[in-house]
Amino acid sequence: MNEIELDGVTREEFIEILRMIYPSNRAVTYDSGECLLELADQFQMLCVTERVEMFLMDDKCILTYATKSMTADEYRLFALQEHCLANLKTTQDVKSVEDSPKYNDFSDEMKAAILERKSQIERESESGPSASTE
Repeated sequence: MNEIELDGVTREEFIEILRMIYPSNRAVTYDSGECLLELADQFQMLCVTERVEMFLMDDKCILTYATKSMTADEYRLFALQEHCLANLKTTQDVKSVEDSPKYNDFSDEMKAAILERKSQIERESESGPSASTE
């Protein structure tokens, strides 16, 4: 029997990604999300990446915005990044991300986006709520 060795991938991880696409109705879980993103990135499985991204954007997802933002940054999940930034509503929300141990690992682009969101929140709070509804 011919075998293909996949360096850096455990048997269990590979089975998990196969279960994600065969059958395609398998749910993403907190336990499987990270390895699915890694394997989807490695094997260029955009459909798997999109499903994990949708899972992370769900309001029921209990992961912190710092964790979600780090994942968005690492795997170039732009919809998730926008979702996370949009859900930072106060400067305290932004501070919780900035104070996260994960913050130092963010790309410069992600840090700039967070800083821009913080500035936007500050401008909105200075000008009042009516300015943000235009």
